[in-house]
Amino acid sequence: MVKPAAGAGAGADLRKEAEAAVKLDRDGRHDEALARVDELAAGHAGSSVVLYAAGRVHYAQARRAKAAGEKEAVAHHLTTAHVYLTEAKRLVPNCIDISVLLSRVLIEAARHGEAGAELRRAIGIHSPVDPAENNVDMYGGDACTTYTKDQRVENSRETARLSFQAIREWICDNDVALVVRKACEVELGANDRQGMAQALRTANDLAKSYPQSSRAQLFRSYMKLNFARSLDATIDRRPFLDHIKDDMPEIVNLSNGSLVLSLFRAKLCFVLGSYEDAYLECLVAFGTEKPVDPKLEDVPPGSVKGEESADRLSSIYSEFARLIGRLLWVAKDYWDSMTIEKQDSFLSVRLIEVHKYYHESYESDHWAARTISDALSFVKKTKSWRFWICPYCVGKKLPDADSVLRHLCSKHPADKDLLPKLHLILDPKLSDDTCVDDDFSLDEMITVGQDSEDHYLFQFKNTDHIFEHLFLPASSVTEEESFAEIRGEKCKMGTEVLEKMKQRLKDLPTDKLSAEFDKAHREVQELWCDFLTISMLDYRTVILPLVETFLWNELIKDTSGDNAASKSIDNADIDTVFPDVIYDPGSNALVQNFYKLSDGNEDHKSGDDQETENMKPSSLDNTLVDDEKGEESGPLVEDRNSGTVHVVDKKSSDPTIDMDESRISKLAARIANVELGSTMNS
Repeated sequence: MVKPAAGAGAGADLRKEAEAAVKLDRDGRHDEALARVDELAAGHAGSSVVLYAAGRVHYAQARRAKAAGEKEAVAHHLTTAHVYLTEAKRLVPNCIDISVLLSRVLIEAARHGEAGAELRRAIGIHSPVDPAENNVDMYGGDACTTYTKDQRVENSRETARLSFQAIREWICDNDVALVVRKACEVELGANDRQGMAQALRTANDLAKSYPQSSRAQLFRSYMKLNFARSLDATIDRRPFLDHIKDDMPEIVNLSNGSLVLSLFRAKLCFVLGSYEDAYLECLVAFGTEKPVDPKLEDVPPGSVKGEESADRLSSIYSEFARLIGRLLWVAKDYWDSMTIEKQDSFLSVRLIEVHKYYHESYESDHWAARTISDALSFVKKTKSWRFWICPYCVGKKLPDADSVLRHLCSKHPADKDLLPKLHLILDPKLSDDTCVDDDFSLDEMITVGQDSEDHYLFQFKNTDHIFEHLFLPASSVTEEESFAEIRGEKCKMGTEVLEKMKQRLKDLPTDKLSAEFDKAHREVQELWCDFLTISMLDYRTVILPLVETFLWNELIKDTSGDNAASKSIDNADIDTVFPDVIYDPGSNALVQNFYKLSDGNEDHKSGDDQETENMKPSSLDNTLVDDEKGEESGPLVEDRNSGTVHVVDKKSSDPTIDMDESRISKLAARIANVELGSTMNS
């Protein structure tokens, strides 16, 4: 049996006393536990085991005091725990569990920078000691015998990683929002170019310090956009916007599921005349399975309206829909500029080109490319686009109504009695041609032919409303119904009709001259015609939506290649899509003021003479999420008197920080829930 080591300066008996003190606390005898650990620590100041136990008991008491609203007690127990654990760390600097517990104390004291730095140090310890040597809470008695030392070390390291990740996320969600909100409240004078440049520097620093924060990256993009807006009216904005766009792919990749980032990029592409990219961004957004709640990323914070997450997502989706509407109007202008001859040529589509598009744009086995290939093979073989399916057989294609009936009776024994009864009552003149009407709407829209190389093509008829009929549905973000889905629906409906028909034949009156027989005769014929109609598939109707989507993509691509992608850009062009995103009604948003600047509003009054430099935390680059720096620093906090934001460099002797306790408590709870041993128990 593996026994835990005694720890620095501790014998087996002393370890048992430390374990017993921790057990007192777990059993609810908190005062006794506190008195005992303090007594042990006073007599054995060189024992890391005792100091860990003392730090653990005072940390637990601080959390209970916080829940009871006893601020002085919280400060006392956190300070005491910090002293004990700092000394334990000095004695055993390569114990991960001591550092993890110390980081939790720092978090409760709102010293997030130090907590994050301590966790980062713990994660990087190269030769850690066995956690069981000091962690008498998790590994008291025989609790450490289940796992090996390596397993215990890896579990402790994973706990440190999870805690560090929680701190990073908390800071991104809270401190970044605080800095951005403060920056957006600063009003700049109409000619304050220096203030504008300082705002951009602040945004750059924030983005560098918080590389994983979507909001920080988006804030920088907005500041770059607004800096471009502040330039002289004679300067082309395109080079500046191109630079912002070039940075966006990497930024978007930082946050999968970020609709706010996708919307910014889509609108930026629209302004630049990259309409195809803008539309693709819309498609990606609508296809996002687990989008991030916009309130965690929007700029300014709170600018995306909605009480619930679903409301905010709906607001963002509405923005995407409006952008698609703008794309349609741009495409319509381009379409109207074409000559009739060019339109007719555009409306002539070789199916082999459509197949190539889906084969190259999607996976090689995508259903669209496969369906087009199957259709072309079928029509070349049969000289027909339509066939009938059996609701019970997968992949069976039947050429006519007689084949359907013969197949049902020969391949599906349960229906063998249908044939003689149906022959008795079906009209001999009844066939698939009389039961199934041709799709006249399809014939009115397209003509199917072959070119000089015998490739099949769809020639759309250039009617007065061809653009609306062809491109309005194609530009929607709803995915086309696959061949398998269409066939599945038809099989389900066909089976239901067959069951009705079989039941009606079963109850067929024997007297052929009776009114009942005549009624049943009509009902069975109608059901049979319904079945033939349902079971018929026309490859042209399946392929048509695919061809329309292909044409829409070709049109938007051609529109992007028009002069729109090269012409100069001014503020009016930017205003076409961005005001409704940046403008936050009811706030003094910085970006709102930027719009006033670019409009030449000389009457606009600047705010207080507070320098924009105050927006930038003095030690922003030292925050814990900047992986390139190892210095410890405190969190970004708000000075309630000056209204500025700065970094508080907390030392071990400093009192706790009076911040928003509800926010701190939430983070502390998240970290506390990352229990040691959690990964081994999962």
